[in-house]
Amino acid sequence: IVTDKAAALYGAHLAEHITPVYNQHIRPAYAEHVSPIVEPIKEEAVDVIEKLSKEAQKARFEAAKLVRQSSSSALRAIKEGEIDSMLPVSLVSLLVRSSTDGEWAIDVLCIWFLIITAILFRSLILRIIWVPFSLMWFFCPLRLFVGGGQKMAENNDGTKGVTQAMMNKNSSKKRENSKMNGKKKASGKM
Repeated sequence: IVTDKAAALYGAHLAEHITPVYNQHIRPAYAEHVSPIVEPIKEEAVDVIEKLSKEAQKARFEAAKLVRQSSSSALRAIKEGEIDSMLPVSLVSLLVRSSTDGEWAIDVLCIWFLIITAILFRSLILRIIWVPFSLMWFFCPLRLFVGGGQKMAENNDGTKGVTQAMMNKNSSKKRENSKMNGKKKASGKM
């Protein structure tokens, strides 16, 4: 929470140091180099987005019409073949709903397609999400103070060398080996 006193100090600093630099160096360079390139692209992007939206709606409408026709034909074939009693009720109810509301069927299919695609590519999606955070953490000075590394153990000569975890691991291996050697000697004497 920013207090009024801090807000006043920030405002004074902005007015005294940041705004003049921005107005003197950044804004003219932006107006000279970036704006002439961005403006035509904005207009073209708006046109392309409108065209894509219209075409997507048209494709959805045509697909829904095909779904209505094919599900109606399937229902007629089921009733003519008198096999509607052998089919699951849920399948027949889906065909009935699809024959009346093709847009619903297209929407459900698209949602399931997105869900399955997200499941199949979950590791890629998580990696794409994780990369910016790992880069921010790499360059963040806070990481130097948070989280500990392994402590270094002192060698006999006073220098730091092997980590404490590695020394504990090695000492437990030595104990296990000495126990095994003792058992071998004891079994050899019998």
